[in-house]
Amino acid sequence: DQNITGSGAALGIDLAIHNNEAGEVCQTVFRYASGATRSACWWGARARGTIGSENIVQADDRLVLIQALGYDGVDFEAGAQIVAEVDGTPGSNDMPTRWVFLVTPDGSATPVEAFRIQQNRDVLFASGSILTLQNTGLHLLDTNASHDLIVKPGSDLTADRTLTVTTGDADRT
Repeated sequence: DQNITGSGAALGIDLAIHNNEAGEVCQTVFRYASGATRSACWWGARARGTIGSENIVQADDRLVLIQALGYDGVDFEAGAQIVAEVDGTPGSNDMPTRWVFLVTPDGSATPVEAFRIQQNRDVLFASGSILTLQNTGLHLLDTNASHDLIVKPGSDLTADRTLTVTTGDADRT
């Protein structure tokens, strides 16, 4: 049993696809082309104003929301979210944007920010977040390759830790 519903006002959506059968419910876009840059696309466009009278978006306006919901036995609750927001002042041929990644902690139904990628490509982790790279170490490289920070596991992954700071081609352990 499959339905396609228009104007699903309860969820604030314009198109809902329902499937009561087993298996995945997917929105799929296929693109067949011989060129390397001919991709399948999903577009989410945002403007202030109305259709035909569009106005420029402003700093912090949400452009796109991708949200995962899960049924908790009562209703659908928000899980993880990925949000694209205006990150600065847009202008003609200029749309500074950030991606914000949110997760819902155990015992909550409210997504909170885990990290964001800002328009200048900085990655900011939320307060209290920990970046963990399993058994690989961490290498932060300065763009001019003169100031590196390398943290790598020693032979005993639970006890040994080596901190190496590289300046130019000289290591300091």
